[in-house]
Amino acid sequence: MRFVFKLKQILSCPLLLFFFSCHDRINQELNINNQNADTISKDIPRERNGQMVGYYFDKLRVEKKAGLYPLEKGFDSLQIRIWYGYAHSDTCQIFKMSKTNGRWDGEIMQLIIKRDIKKQDSILSVLKSTCSVSPRSGWDKFSTGIMDVGILSLPDMNQISGYLDVTESNTSVIVEIATQKYYRIYSYADPQFKTSIKEAKHLENILELIRDEFSFKQLKDI
Repeated sequence: MRFVFKLKQILSCPLLLFFFSCHDRINQELNINNQNADTISKDIPRERNGQMVGYYFDKLRVEKKAGLYPLEKGFDSLQIRIWYGYAHSDTCQIFKMSKTNGRWDGEIMQLIIKRDIKKQDSILSVLKSTCSVSPRSGWDKFSTGIMDVGILSLPDMNQISGYLDVTESNTSVIVEIATQKYYRIYSYADPQFKTSIKEAKHLENILELIRDEFSFKQLKDI
């Protein structure tokens, strides 16, 4: 799997308690617009030319072949997915945490992607393995921890002044967040090497919590 970033240029412009008990905070942090109850507000980053970021389309292709529910349709009550992609590898990992009817569940998935050799953006198949997981310290403490670090509201790297212009990254991280009426996605290339940038440092703190709480090893660490 290659969620490898091809960055033309980096732009320089411009969750605590359980979901039902912090509904106002989530709405505020995600800037949810519920004026039309029949629609889902979506926050998908765009390139300078106005097109949606390339990693979003690769995510959609892998998701479809893997039989994963598209979070763009919304989720009741909350789901967070973190995709880990590695350069020069056909394998990616996903950490997923979901809250439904007041109950948290977690999964770690490994996806092995078989691509068309002649057309790398064409995915032939995805082999998926899944393991159910729970945090060592309990869901309440863990969820509070990552919410406090800002997982809901971190900007996409394209919106961060000073994020280096690179042609290829070793590790890429994509974060998806969905509620009933809201969906957003953002990504960081090599956050572990960009910790001088506060947003990348916050994301790396979140990834460290996941590693500690779930004894989760990223492929780069195995």
